[in-house]
Amino acid sequence: MYPLINAKFTKTQKGWNSFKISGHADCGKHGEDIVCAGVSSAVMLTINGITEVLSAIAEVSVGENEISLSLNTSDKASQTYIESLLLHLKNLKLDYPNAITIEELTKC
Repeated sequence: MYPLINAKFTKTQKGWNSFKISGHADCGKHGEDIVCAGVSSAVMLTINGITEVLSAIAEVSVGENEISLSLNTSDKASQTYIESLLLHLKNLKLDYPNAITIEELTKC
């Protein structure tokens, strides 16, 4: 069994507002792990799209084997980026079910 990439997404009444991705898939040698590469690329695309392209106000935190984003706005375009990341990770999970866990939380 692989060590897991853990993805946690949070939704409020206004829509998707945060995600936190942590861990490693460990599906290949360092630099050759296609699951980690796919997740990392998608996460960076999402964060850059929200913060740089849309100039949305968001808090981004980068730590050891962990990255998170929390929106300080409820604009539809930023939520679409987050929803697209969630969909991408769900599709990766179909191909690598033991490498990724996804949790979707709803806050009132």
